[in-house]
Amino acid sequence: MFTFLFLANDPSLDLVNTEVILAGVRTDLLQSFGDLTRWFEHTNLASAAEVQRLARLWTDTPEAKATLQAARALRSVLRNAVERVTRIGGVPSTLAGVLGNELREPRLATEVVQSHGRLKTRPYWILEKPSDLLIPVANYAATLFATADYSAIRKCEDPKCILFFYDTSKNHSRRWCSMDLCGNRAKVAAFRERL
Repeated sequence: MFTFLFLANDPSLDLVNTEVILAGVRTDLLQSFGDLTRWFEHTNLASAAEVQRLARLWTDTPEAKATLQAARALRSVLRNAVERVTRIGGVPSTLAGVLGNELREPRLATEVVQSHGRLKTRPYWILEKPSDLLIPVANYAATLFATADYSAIRKCEDPKCILFFYDTSKNHSRRWCSMDLCGNRAKVAAFRERL
């Protein structure tokens, strides 16, 4: 079982980052519907109980298999969009249609609770079928590409890495997917080069 990386500062970019380089080989971390539901649970886009319920009900069904393929297709579309943004600063002309198609029937509800004499609201996604898992991710992607500073959407500077992130650092100087991963390797390589 692979460990997912949540270092992009956006769930839609974290979906793109479910393809990684392991031992020099491009590897898909979404091998099953169970992987997809586990990834979704870790993104905190829905409650663990809700995602686990979906996993129990739908694993090994044609709908689950179709949703896994749709998630991979959405990831591919998002990867193309992010690569284009980092290369030329604009999104592909087809992106709006793809995301709009995913968002044509969103099911977002709001829980209202009283807390310390005030009301609090908490929106949550209604997940009734496997394909509903793609709606929150498409929503985040649409919001990212509609509101983000495109110059802050970046690919890790390690040429062997294929991970992307949204740079939210104070001075927008983030260069690596993670200092623990690629950043540290680059520092060690630079140190050895100076010796």
